[in-house]
Amino acid sequence: MIVRNSLTLALVAGCVALTGCNPAAPGANDAAPVPAAAAGTAAAPSFTAAADAKPETLAPAEADSEGEAASLGGVVRFDAVPNQSGDAFVRLIGTGGGDPAANGLMTYLVISTTHDSWVYTIGNILEYRIKGAADGKLDLEIDETIVADNGDMGNQTRKVIVTWTAVPADYSPGDGWSPTVTVTAAQ
Repeated sequence: MIVRNSLTLALVAGCVALTGCNPAAPGANDAAPVPAAAAGTAAAPSFTAAADAKPETLAPAEADSEGEAASLGGVVRFDAVPNQSGDAFVRLIGTGGGDPAANGLMTYLVISTTHDSWVYTIGNILEYRIKGAADGKLDLEIDETIVADNGDMGNQTRKVIVTWTAVPADYSPGDGWSPTVTVTAAQ
């Protein structure tokens, strides 16, 4: 639990540093208006699993399992997942790092309650777009760099469905329970 909470605190600290902690400061609201999808609404999920797709179940990330702790100060993207209910807060967080010519946005799904948090690695990609969201489900369109068998690099866009189990009403912090998160290729 300490690892998860430390990882989450570092992510939140990076987000505060990225976005600033005083929205009332002069100039803080000079940016362009936030699009409706980023402000807390999104279309209902509409992706369907690809015919041959098998869901991949993700495990909660361990601190430093992929160098996450070292890169948490580099939070470059933070999106609250819209259309959620219940006691959990769900968000996508991207940290910069690696080779920007070949991906470079380490992307995480974070599920938090007031007492506990879980961080799941979605992957090292170029960019993502939230295309739909509902309780426990998220449609993502992902841009990423790929390497062909002959070594040539190119880009591809793919769709995935991310699902997670809801935090049970009788959840007790530290009891060892964690949400089950899956990622399935979509069409």
